[in-house]
Amino acid sequence: MGLKRVTKKFLRFLIPTLIVLALIPLSVGELSQSGKNPYENAQLRCVIALDSIETLRTGYLTDYNYELLKQFASDNSAKIRITLAGDGADYSDSLLCDSIDILVAPATWKGEATFRKVMMTDSTGTWFIKPDRKKMKYLDLWLGRFVRMENYFSFYNRFFACYNPYRKGRDKRILTPYDDLLKEYSKSIGWDWKLLASLMWNESRFKISVKSKRGAQGLMQVMPASAAKFGITDLLDPEENIKCSVQILSRLQDILKGYGIEGAELTKYTLAAYNAGSGNITDAISTARSKKVDVSRWSNFAEYFTGERNDALRFEGLETIAYVRVVLGRYDIFRGVVPQNSAQEKEIELEEQQVEQMIDSLGSDSLGGIDPGNEETRDEEQEQDDKIRDSVGKEDSR
Repeated sequence: MGLKRVTKKFLRFLIPTLIVLALIPLSVGELSQSGKNPYENAQLRCVIALDSIETLRTGYLTDYNYELLKQFASDNSAKIRITLAGDGADYSDSLLCDSIDILVAPATWKGEATFRKVMMTDSTGTWFIKPDRKKMKYLDLWLGRFVRMENYFSFYNRFFACYNPYRKGRDKRILTPYDDLLKEYSKSIGWDWKLLASLMWNESRFKISVKSKRGAQGLMQVMPASAAKFGITDLLDPEENIKCSVQILSRLQDILKGYGIEGAELTKYTLAAYNAGSGNITDAISTARSKKVDVSRWSNFAEYFTGERNDALRFEGLETIAYVRVVLGRYDIFRGVVPQNSAQEKEIELEEQQVEQMIDSLGSDSLGGIDPGNEETRDEEQEQDDKIRDSVGKEDSR
């Protein structure tokens, strides 16, 4: 008797689901075949405005919707431009005047009574469009089909079941929403991809929407001026951001190799240079050498610049030394050396907060005195890097 009730209940939910699964792909196909797809080959302009509801506890809402919009454009052979909303901006006029096509906002957005909305779920954001019956119908059908596709759950889990100490329910097979990109690009610099993931966590907590006070953007907090030197223009795009940061890291490694630094020590110095700027680190290396410090080991370098012997005026190093320690500590967690939720992990999180407070108190993105928002300063830094690279092999590496 109990088995019959269970079977009856199961079938009651299964049959409607099978009908929906069968009808939705056909409906979408009919729209495409009859030429009624209003988004085919379109030029889509989209804005994501989810800051008011997005926290680490809620998951990666902006990242999720960014990828979803990209997938929608790809499925419809459309070109797409996605931007993030400005602080306090109201996009009602933009939607009405066709300046943008889709606004992703909380379900409670104040314009929701005027515009048509397509809701994925209450918790992941709502897509708003100008009233248009055909477009509304097509969006409904596409989203309905997409969430029922076989790979949807793996897509969803990238953003809501990855590593996040502030949220329960992690899938241990997923570290970041961008594991595949990290695995691909880390090879070019000889890094374990989980180390690159640790650097990403420290820079942005895996959020594409992060922007520093000085203008550094995206997952790896890259300055637009630095990105331009590598021909990269869209730092919101996860792949472009990661690719650019890896090119910067490669350049830093090349410079530091000229100082006789190798292996694991090279990685530590490279992390330091990513934080403080290569010019600051190479100047500090020269200062330490003049005091007979063996700079082939990062620990000797760090000890010198945190001890009483520190007489370098340009590079104090406290933030940068803490930064390297924090990134490597998180890397230990990511590769399973330190158990998650341990006292050591909490200690690393506290140290991360202290590093962030140091940055805020200094009013700069690095303790080394480089203002990442000053393009002239960044150009001077680049020129110095070029001179250093040209002199590689000429300087005594001692």
